Amino acid sequence: MNQKVFQEETEEAEIKLFNEVPVYNNVRAALIYKLIKGDDIHSVLDIGCGTGKVANYLSKKGLNVIGIDISEKLISIANTFVNKNLSFVCSSIDDFKPKERFDCILLAGVLEHIEDDVFLKKCMRFLKDGGKIVITDLPTIQFLNSPRDVRLGHYRRYTRKGLINLLNDCDCDIIKIRYWNFLMLIESIILRITGKDEYPYHTLGNFKRWFIGFWYTNIENRFLIPLGDRFVLAGKKRK
Repeated sequence: MNQKVFQEETEEAEIKLFNEVPVYNNVRAALIYKLIKGDDIHSVLDIGCGTGKVANYLSKKGLNVIGIDISEKLISIANTFVNKNLSFVCSSIDDFKPKERFDCILLAGVLEHIEDDVFLKKCMRFLKDGGKIVITDLPTIQFLNSPRDVRLGHYRRYTRKGLINLLNDCDCDIIKIRYWNFLMLIESIILRITGKDEYPYHTLGNFKRWFIGFWYTNIENRFLIPLGDRFVLAGKKRK
């Protein structure tokens, strides 16, 4: 597949998640805010903001947020959330020219779609010295690479050591790194065994949606789970 096809598949997956499992973005945003709050952070750049739901959550917590994404389709959805603390720009990181650097940059479900990890070094120029970087939704366990990963243009799954080295190369110190999304780990194992290329979002009834919200809010976001389908990390840019 070419990059245009990967982008279209990613857009479709983002919109499906937005429409069919809205609670997921809410609990992911709550975890991200937990990693940000209390660190004198006022401005956030959400790189690859997608449908904007995470950026919207953070803006409602009083943070000034700008979301950027290369997808006009996803930015059109994100723009429905615009408020006094929140704006969106359809742009690549190469074309984005902010007036000043940010206290925090966020990449949620982005890096695995980028062929060259040098992308992260480009992102670092938007972050103030001593600022915080938060990265979420990084796929774990290479064995679980599935047809879905291929379809969405996921170039890699990550290891803890690889992420530590990646942040170190970007002049960042790791503050926190943890596994997250145990429920998706179960689904990813099923995808790997069956060869299917999508999670069964359409089968989620009211009880399953309630359980997903309960699980992430009361278990995953409160306690360290020893294994999961995704890594979440926070780092600090060296001064």
